[in-house]
Amino acid sequence: NLHEAYFASANEYIAADEDKVGKAYEAFVQALNDDANVQGLLNGQIQEFITKIEGLPSKRTSAGATSSGSGTGGVSTVGVNVGGGGASSSSSSGGGGGGGSGRNEVLFEPFIEKLVSHIRGSVQIIIHGDETIKFIPPNATKTSLWLLKIFRTMIENRWGMSIYERDDDGGEEQDDAVAELMVVYNESGMTELCLDLISKGVDITLQSEALKLLVGMLFKEGGALAIQKSIHAHLSRSGSDIFFRTVRQILHNLMTWHEWQGVVTLADGEDPTLPDEIIIVRCLQLFCEGHFKPNQDILREQPQNNTSVNLLDDFVLYLQKLDRFRCRTSTAAGSAVSATVLEVIQGPCEHNQDHFALNTELIEILNRKLRQHPENDCDEGEEMEFKKGAIDILQALLEGQGRKTQIYERM
Repeated sequence: NLHEAYFASANEYIAADEDKVGKAYEAFVQALNDDANVQGLLNGQIQEFITKIEGLPSKRTSAGATSSGSGTGGVSTVGVNVGGGGASSSSSSGGGGGGGSGRNEVLFEPFIEKLVSHIRGSVQIIIHGDETIKFIPPNATKTSLWLLKIFRTMIENRWGMSIYERDDDGGEEQDDAVAELMVVYNESGMTELCLDLISKGVDITLQSEALKLLVGMLFKEGGALAIQKSIHAHLSRSGSDIFFRTVRQILHNLMTWHEWQGVVTLADGEDPTLPDEIIIVRCLQLFCEGHFKPNQDILREQPQNNTSVNLLDDFVLYLQKLDRFRCRTSTAAGSAVSATVLEVIQGPCEHNQDHFALNTELIEILNRKLRQHPENDCDEGEEMEFKKGAIDILQALLEGQGRKTQIYERM
């Protein structure tokens, strides 16, 4: 049949010149990724799937034998299917009728839980001596990536903006728009799932998507307290060192990227472009948003694990590395890192104040930054914002110190 003919033809082509085929395939995949029509069709597919999910009735609205959906009206024969044999459901609900009508109704919250369980079920844990890694088969990785993007898009649809626009344009209106959805996500185990996907052995693209979803869940003026508490509870368990070691590796990979790039000179009107994994810096900042002290402390030490990973040292090392390559790209990364440093100090978090001021070269790095003049393609306005952030950090290091003199003397 035609299917077999395609495979036979492909195998002959590969046998003729394997190297050429590999390069041609990569170019073909890249062309698909860059094609606006293809992306439009894919986004349309995602939105169609989201419409079906959000058409499912909620447990809250269905508790009293009502046929209304989760704020979107009645539901009639909704079918949802997830590839790979994960979850397949259908539901039908008409008007009226009592709770004992015998209809097979699929509810929104349990279905979200089912999707989360479907992703988690694909994760395999492999132990090599003292090292633990996680493995997800390629097909399951693709499905998981698609589902996480759907979860994030559901947040962005309600906001009316992307996670990248949320910082500048979002506010209380966006918080209210996703409040109920965040409760469903957190109670379904999605917070813990995102954390567990940040692991050695998991495809880096899937890790990045998990971080983007987590950032979306954590965006809330003053801090998303319920989700922050879930994060702390999960990372306070023994064995969470795999998360912290992976975060450290991502940060070091970002530093290596800057070393490879060196001083980047951007054309007029061109904005700095950083790797997707830079989202980890924003994510860690949101862990601590609103001066949530338990997460501020856990970034420094994890007493429940055999070995603690002090991410504060990595923040300082990152700033130190960036100082070698003075350009707008480095300033963009440095501003992100310094914003996270500020968030893990404010409150104040005294142990973090002490560590940064007395056990690292943070003060020296900031002092050097304050005295620098713009170089290469550096923008004076962006440099000034970075320096204002540096002054905020110095002020935060002194916050609540009272009569203590060590940090004052060091500064």
